[in-house]
Amino acid sequence: MLHNVGYSCSVYVLFDKRQLSVECRYNLERLPHGVRVQGMDRVEVAEDAVAIDALLGTGVRGGLSEPVRGAIALVNELGCRVISIDLPSGMLSEYGNAGREIVYADVTLTLEFPKLALLLPEAGEAAGEIVILPIELDENYKRQARSPYYYADGRYVSELVLPVAVFAHKRNLWARLAGLRLAGGMMGAAVLATGAALRSGCGLVTAHVPAEERFVLHTSCPSALVSGDPMSVFSRLPDGMTKYAAVGIGSGVGRHDLSVRAFEALLSCGMPMVIDADALNMLAARPELAGSMPPGCVLTPHLGELRRLIGTWNDDQDRIEKGEDVRGALRMLYGRERSAYDGLLSGRTALFQCDGESGNGQRRQRRRADRLYRGTTGAGIRTAVGGFARRVCPRRGRR
Repeated sequence: MLHNVGYSCSVYVLFDKRQLSVECRYNLERLPHGVRVQGMDRVEVAEDAVAIDALLGTGVRGGLSEPVRGAIALVNELGCRVISIDLPSGMLSEYGNAGREIVYADVTLTLEFPKLALLLPEAGEAAGEIVILPIELDENYKRQARSPYYYADGRYVSELVLPVAVFAHKRNLWARLAGLRLAGGMMGAAVLATGAALRSGCGLVTAHVPAEERFVLHTSCPSALVSGDPMSVFSRLPDGMTKYAAVGIGSGVGRHDLSVRAFEALLSCGMPMVIDADALNMLAARPELAGSMPPGCVLTPHLGELRRLIGTWNDDQDRIEKGEDVRGALRMLYGRERSAYDGLLSGRTALFQCDGESGNGQRRQRRRADRLYRGTTGAGIRTAVGGFARRVCPRRGRR
């Protein structure tokens, strides 16, 4: 196709024709006469060239040997833009990619659905930008295929958010959200979290902060209501908790004895909530509190908080399996009629939910230095999730 639209193309073949699959040999013989075919013993490309990586398919098993290892190293040294087909060559489709020789692509054109390895830290960075190419797989086959994973991207999530009604106002605009935080001297997290909650579309947002520091919020987030805690730590709940549709709690709450008791009282209120940061650390230190968690809770740990909740892990597979174990334990505590969600915040977001499903959601294609989460950013994520959680339809991602 590239040759037919005017590009100068060369095909570098790693194996003898007799070693190629029937399909590969057939397509090699179909190449137009203007396309050069040669071995990989001498590869010379211009800096503005584009290398299409199709050395290996998704059926790779076990370790790699020569000449494949050398070919992968050569591609990584070319210095030009690399586009991988389906998976970067050398990458296993699920687990076991730590320390493997893998082509580092700028773009991966993955067919029909992303493969699990593309979304995991062990090798996901090698995929570059992930672009999903539909290949018109049979719809009946896709519906019947069994998988414990679902994939949700930004377009899918945007379709979940309910539109704003023409006559909506602050008291019927989907949700009234309470944000509970935080120990004195940490108002930056309160400002970020409150701003995110307001932008999520909640009609009324209340921030519970130390009374002596309330003026920071009055200045930075004048649209928010402020509930003042008489102590410099989280020591009591806001008045009238029954009026709130959801709660976000976490950043800067601390782990003072007063805060633990207040958190316990919050769990007994029975409303949906997003639990983050210090609130997760309280759960890790007091596992019995999990039995009081109400339906609809969302846990948003980063890697360090996840280790405190489930212990350490050896690799991506071990981490996901331990996440499944926690999901099962929570299901036993809740009963089957309840649900909870655990979201792991990293380059991609892994979700575990207690109704027997689990999924992977890709937040962005690649974590670059200018997009890394900075301190207290999780506070904004938590309350944005809390606000959106009250505004979305109960739909599921694509398998």
